[in-house]
Parts: sequence; structure tokens; C-alpha cells
Amino acid sequence: MNVLRRVSMRCRQVLAVSALVVAVPTLSAADPLKTGPIGFQSLSALSITQPSGLGANGLVVGQLNKSGQLHAATGVTGAPVSDLGTLGGNYSSASASNASGTVVGESNLADNTTTRGFVLQPGGTMQDVGTLGGNTSTATGINDAGQVVGGAAIASGETRGFVRSTGGTLTNVGTLGGNYSIANGINAFGLVVGQSNTSGGDMHAFSYKGGTIKDLGTLGGNFSVASGVNNSGQVVGQSFTANNAAAHAFLYDGTKMNDLGTLSGFSASAADSINNSGQVVGKMYGMLDPKTGKFLQHAFIYSNGVMTDLNSLVPSSSGMVLNEATGIDDQGRIVGIGTLNGKSQAFLITVQTVPEPTTLVAFGILGALVLARKLRQGH
Repeated sequence: MNVLRRVSMRCRQVLAVSALVVAVPTLSAADPLKTGPIGFQSLSALSITQPSGLGANGLVVGQLNKSGQLHAATGVTGAPVSDLGTLGGNYSSASASNASGTVVGESNLADNTTTRGFVLQPGGTMQDVGTLGGNTSTATGINDAGQVVGGAAIASGETRGFVRSTGGTLTNVGTLGGNYSIANGINAFGLVVGQSNTSGGDMHAFSYKGGTIKDLGTLGGNFSVASGVNNSGQVVGQSFTANNAAAHAFLYDGTKMNDLGTLSGFSASAADSINNSGQVVGKMYGMLDPKTGKFLQHAFIYSNGVMTDLNSLVPSSSGMVLNEATGIDDQGRIVGIGTLNGKSQAFLITVQTVPEPTTLVAFGILGALVLARKLRQGH
């Protein structure tokens, strides 16, 4: 009887602690936590423009405006933005970086008409990634091993996706039967994703590894693109639904393409990035603002099966509207582009996954059951 009473008391204590975990999370923001699977931690305005990705240690890659010219740039919160220069022309843009801080992107050559992909290692100079026999290229992604992906012209001028080895050799990934492909991302195990024309003229998302290109299909329409991949092989992007009725973000789980849908009022969505926890970020669009008569675009995060408008997490006093999230890392940092008091503004928002109360209660009950067993055993 006493044992059961002690167990009952301990159960209540465990559940009370669980409730406190939900009610008082560790947050740096003064605003109260919004309900739901995602909590707000911090929001920063970035001086970098057009952020396209997020590397290790919060390194943001994108562009800066230098005397009217757009240059590839990197930056972290609270530090000056670094101009990465160009390959001789007046334009460049950074698209991705890896754990060592190596950055890839594209730049004009000195003639200001030819664009080439580049690789820039920390402390080094910008290197041209070359082509597949044509004149132009772009670099879109890099993994921690230093493999680079992108698109490059072949001799005929058509574009093909490529994988560049650490030794600098470009491999043509081929197509899905058409005359165009481009690679947009690569994970730690060399799995490449992108999009390609099919023999019938449709555009489909693909994956590529070991010399084999795979059609990932669509959500029922004739169009899909893959924009990112994580180390579990999950792929994200956008696809038309049946009868091309809508364009929705998707998550490919290794066997099928799952429709992530969109939130009420928005007619379309697109996924830009996925981290190794399976959290997805991107944009929703197609909602008409009755106040301005313009169509709205909002950034979203998809986590634990729930899509959340990132704007619903931002303190109302910030003046910031988050339009598109372009990258997310494993620490919950998200970069993107929005507006601040009506003007274009890059942002870095940090979110925290908050355990659901039901999950915590389950843990509490499980803990109580374990405790009861120990008490019965005399521990």
C-alpha cells in the first residue's frame, strides 16, 4: 500500500515536471512562446542580400550590393559581410558552403557575358569549376567531402547536371531522356538531386548516384523540381498536383513523393531546404491581401508533420515579414528573405522544436512505470 502511494506521488511529480518543461522552455525572446511544435528563439536582420544558403557555424551565403554590382558574399550575425569578389567580371553569387567553409556559386568572367561556377576555399582565391565542353556553368551545392554539383554546358550548348570530384573532374549526370538537366544539391554520401527534361518534354525531379539517374516522379502533374537533400536521403522541392491544378511543396521519403500542401488562404508552396532532422523550409504564395490588393508570400517550416507559417512565430513588434526561407541547418537556424517596414531584408531566425505535451506525458508515465518496477524490486 505504501509502495503504491509512493509510486502515485512520484507519478504526479514526474507529470508536474513534464508540464513545467512545456510551460517554461528556454528561450531568448521576450515574447511568449506560440503554441505548436515550433517555438521562437531569435530573429536578426542580415546585411547580406539575397541569402541562398546556410553553412556550418551559422555562415550565411548570398550576395551583397557593392556600388551597384552584385557580388558573392558570406556573413554571420553581428559581423561584417565578406565580399568574395568575382572571376574578373562585375557579378557573382554564392549558393552554398560546407563544414570547412568552402563556398560555391557563380560569377561572370572578365567579358561580363560568360558565367562560370566557382569554388572558393577559406583563405584561397576563387576557382573556375570549368564546363562539360561548352562555355558556361554554375555551381549550386557542395558536401563536406568537397564534391560540388551544378549545371554546365556541353559542346552543343545544352545544359547538363554535373558532379565535380575533389580532384576537379566534372561528371555529366545525364538526363531523364530530354535535353536539359541541372543538379541542385548533394548529401554527405554523394546522393545528388535536381531536375531534368523527360523524353516527353516534362520536367521531373531526379536523384543521381554511382552513374544512375532516377526519376522521382511528381504529385500527379507534369512538373517537379528537387531543391535539397539530407543525409537520410529525404528530398524536397516542388511539384504540380494532378491535372496541374496546383504547385505544392513535396518531401520524397525514398519510396514516394509526399504532398506537404499549403496553409489556408495560400494556393501554392515550394520547399527550398531540408536539414538532417527532416525539417523543411520554403515559401507559400497565392494569397490575396485585401488591404493592398497584392498577393502575399510567406515563409514556412514543416516539422513533425506540421506546416507552420514562420510569421506566426515572429514578435509583432519586429516589423519584419518573412517571405521565403531558403536554408535551414541542424541547429534550427533559418535564413531567408523578407521585408522590414516595407523594404527588402534578409533574415536569420532561430527556432526550437518544442515537445508536444502528450509526448511528455507519455515519457512521464513511462518513467513512473519504470520507477514502480524498481520499487517492487526493492531498489
